[in-house]
Amino acid sequence: MLMVMLRMALENRRVRFCSFAFAIVFAASMFSTTARAATCRDQRKKTIDAITFQVIATQDGRCWYLTGPSAKLSMFYRDFLFDDAGFILVFNSYGLGEESKTSGGREYYVFPRSHEVGMQASTAGVRVTFANGASALYSAQTAQWEDVQGISLHTVPDVVIGDEGGWELRPQSGVVLDFGFRMGGSPSGSATRSARFIDAKGETCTVRNSEILEWTEDGDPSLKFADDAAVETYLKVRCPDISWR
Repeated sequence: MLMVMLRMALENRRVRFCSFAFAIVFAASMFSTTARAATCRDQRKKTIDAITFQVIATQDGRCWYLTGPSAKLSMFYRDFLFDDAGFILVFNSYGLGEESKTSGGREYYVFPRSHEVGMQASTAGVRVTFANGASALYSAQTAQWEDVQGISLHTVPDVVIGDEGGWELRPQSGVVLDFGFRMGGSPSGSATRSARFIDAKGETCTVRNSEILEWTEDGDPSLKFADDAAVETYLKVRCPDISWR
């Protein structure tokens, strides 16, 4: 489905973020996992200096938080999506041209999903709270991530091809599931690709996407696990060196 989202976003470069958000509404069934119990309400796209942000409440009760730079004239930029099931998408635009060469995505999950995902706006920017309780401020002045708390985040400020998405998460507690980066499509869209579980000690466990995901006839992926307890049970058997807490 992310491939469709990327393609829709590419159809009109001048409103690419809007198209991307529009595509997300129709992709709300992607990664169907345990939804958080929070009440979600639509918030129209707003701008604070150098950034925009928006909240989308989907028809199936999911909540999607989007943010990105307000200036996209160069067409080199990153947009971000956080959902209430712990999924994070980093969408990269690398200028004009063929989709396979000018766009890409990096995807994550964070565990355990113990907190309500949210986005709080202020004159400083928007602070995003992740599903694992970590948070980070997307600065209204710089359109960069600052004041990161509860998780390690390494960013590449300039958007350049070869940056692997330019946004790397590593846990300080719990587990991060890193699907990696893929040009022109979704890292989780292929059964033959691999993803990595990473814990706070730096231990990693590489698994095939086909082990942890399933796909609809339309190619939409979803986690095979009903809840966090199922993920933890899987890791104890498949990745015994990974520490859940």
